[in-house]
Amino acid sequence: MQISNIQSGQNSAVYGVRLVSDISEKEPEKVEGSGERSHGRDEYIPSEKDEPIGLYALSQDDEGDPKIYHDSPEKSESCTGNTDKVDREIERLRKRAEQIEQRLASAEGKERERLEQQLKSVQTELSQKDNDNYRRQHTMFS
Repeated sequence: MQISNIQSGQNSAVYGVRLVSDISEKEPEKVEGSGERSHGRDEYIPSEKDEPIGLYALSQDDEGDPKIYHDSPEKSESCTGNTDKVDREIERLRKRAEQIEQRLASAEGKERERLEQQLKSVQTELSQKDNDNYRRQHTMFS
């Protein structure tokens, strides 16, 4: 690429830009094999749509709201979360706490103190496990 007619104040030297007057002075180049003259400009030639590669794109739905589209939704994988194991564990702790409370109502002396201590530990464990954070951490995905 030639750089000519560099004038002060222009960025043509930095970016390698030729002035329009320089382009028009030269004879237009011929495109190989076509016999037509090229005007030295790029031309957009549409090509066939490429095969989807699994990218996501931000677009708008029919109502104009933003929506994320996947270029190949039929090939995308789905994942299912299952919290049944955690739910069973929490339900087991609740039943155990209920049984201890029933036995505590009729107990006396050292047996009562032991049951109160067991109830306290079961309630502590239940409070640690009966929340969304624990469920998220122990969700099984398939």
